Amino acid sequence: LGRKLRSGKGTLQDVYVLYQFVRSLPRLLQVLSGAEAEEMGGEGGALLTQLFVEPLSTAHANFGQFLLLVETAVDLEAVSRHEYLLQPQFSEALQALHEAREEVHEDIEAHYHKIAAQLKLDTAKL
Repeated sequence: LGRKLRSGKGTLQDVYVLYQFVRSLPRLLQVLSGAEAEEMGGEGGALLTQLFVEPLSTAHANFGQFLLLVETAVDLEAVSRHEYLLQPQFSEALQALHEAREEVHEDIEAHYHKIAAQLKLDTAKL
């Protein structure tokens, strides 16, 4: 994933996958720190800290601005529908495309409900 992003061939979906990983780091660090303190102790705990906890803590700290950028620029509501889009307010062209897309989506919904009513189908079950 790193190579793909560095080469400029990464997609917005790849950026989101990295975002999810970075967001999960605090929980991973919490688990590793707990394991270190409770079970490893001594030399094993120090090794775990040196090899994993410290580098992951540094990585998480370095990605703070990345998290903010993704949360600002990526349409996270669209991601929940498996659509990887930028927020439309970043340019007039994106805003126009977003509005046109919404109109088409509304037309599709209207046709869907019309046809379901004609066929006497329960849309909740479709």
